[in-house]
This record gives sequence, structure tokens and C-alpha cells, in this order.
Amino acid sequence: MGTALWERTWRTAGSVPVDAEALLVLCEQMDERVALRVKVLQEGDWRTRAALRAVDQQVVAGLNALGLVASRSIPPEWPEETLRWWDEVSRMPHCVLWTPSDWQFALDTARVAAAFHAGDVRVATELRQRERILGTTADARRDLRIRYTEPPSETSESATVTAMDAYRRMAAGEHA
Repeated sequence: MGTALWERTWRTAGSVPVDAEALLVLCEQMDERVALRVKVLQEGDWRTRAALRAVDQQVVAGLNALGLVASRSIPPEWPEETLRWWDEVSRMPHCVLWTPSDWQFALDTARVAAAFHAGDVRVATELRQRERILGTTADARRDLRIRYTEPPSETSESATVTAMDAYRRMAAGEHA
């Protein structure tokens, strides 16, 4: 990820002055972020997850400082299947919580999807793993503890809270 960011930045930075040292630090953070994501998925340790969130914030700050905010669009010349895939992924309700680094991960995943849609089946496993991280399926969202719920209706006058004892009795089939 760090190498890809480095190459993309220097390829597109033609007239934009880029602080090479800051870019190098950002690229290293991107690599650290990928390693931490893998570790979080394998171990699920809260300390590792907290470290990942800290690196996420550093990456976002670095992207913003260098003017490299992740794009939320993909080129129209990509395979039609990839364009449909991006249209669905980029409109998932939980995307509103994504940071620029999450959007960058999604865009990189779109590149993997484009390769798959162009016939490169070697990337199928990588695409499946990335889609799981993004929460594109119901199973993935369950594993990530993402739950879509209906917002409370505007017509209710006051919210009521059921006492836990009453709820347990009701769940057990007893009547108060």
C-alpha cells in the first residue's frame, strides 16, 4: 500500500509540490495500517484495534496535509461490473462513517474488483477478503457487528423503557 501510494503520488504530482519526507512517513503508516488490519482480523485484540484506529487518524491527517484526500469516484472506463459494484458499495449506509483512509481502502478494493471483472481470477480471494472488511454482505456486517435499524418514528410522543425484569418475564412467557 505504501509503495502504491508513493508511485501514485509521484506519477500524478506533476505540478503539485509534495514534501517527500512527509510522503515517506505517510507511506510507512499505510504499510503499518495494512499490517495492523491483518492482525486485527486474525486476533481481534482490542489493543491492536485501538492501535489501528490511531494509525487511521495519522493516515487521514497525512493525506489531508499533503492534499491527497482519497477520491470517492472511479474512472468510467472500468468494467461495467466494477462500476455496478462501486455504485452499491459506495452507497452502503455504514459508509457515512468512513474516514478518507477507509475510502482509499475501498478504492483500492475497486481496483482488485476491476482486475477480477476483467478475468483475473487469481485476485478472487483478495477481493473476497476485502469485501468482508468493507461489510458488503449480511454475513460480513454481522461479523463486523454492523446492524441496520429503522430510525425511531417521529410520531411517538415519548420513549418508554421496559424494565429488564419485565422484559425477562415477557421473554420467558410469564405475565406480570
